[in-house]
Amino acid sequence: YQSLAVKLQKRYSYGLSFLAGYTFSKSIDDTGAATNQYNAQTAYGLSTFDVRHRFVFSPVYELPFGKGKPYASQGPLALIVGGWQLSSLFQWQTGAPLTATLSGTYSNTATTDRPDLIGDPNANAPHTPQEWFNTAAFALRPASGQAGATYSFGDEGRGVIEGPGLVNMDLSIGWKMRTIE
Repeated sequence: YQSLAVKLQKRYSYGLSFLAGYTFSKSIDDTGAATNQYNAQTAYGLSTFDVRHRFVFSPVYELPFGKGKPYASQGPLALIVGGWQLSSLFQWQTGAPLTATLSGTYSNTATTDRPDLIGDPNANAPHTPQEWFNTAAFALRPASGQAGATYSFGDEGRGVIEGPGLVNMDLSIGWKMRTIE
């Protein structure tokens, strides 16, 4: 695992604070199941939890009303409008790596078989729920060019498909009860 992480933080001033973070990373391992027992490299690839880019932003704003604030700082109105804050959490990250597998056992072994990779599954990918990656980038024909794929291992590496990412925004409004002295 290798990464670069950057954090930017602003503490409360004028009722505003925020925290922003970005991580650029890559994780590679060989803990996946080897599809070809004679070639351990078929287990080597991107980790299932590899997320290349991740950005998080979280601002908090205390509204300027109530005790100790510039507006409506005294009396019953200060109790009603004071103590409110707005906050959010924005997250964006790239998707985790995926590996295409075959539904049949073409290699006649106890492993999950993979197809041959004949193109880039991420290039010209439709990115729809029905077809996320370019399915034309895979074939059952072995790399040797022989007809059929029976009793052969596909040459697709582990984690070659970029899975769907995440974009999420959470918003909240909160109130902290305060007493007037």
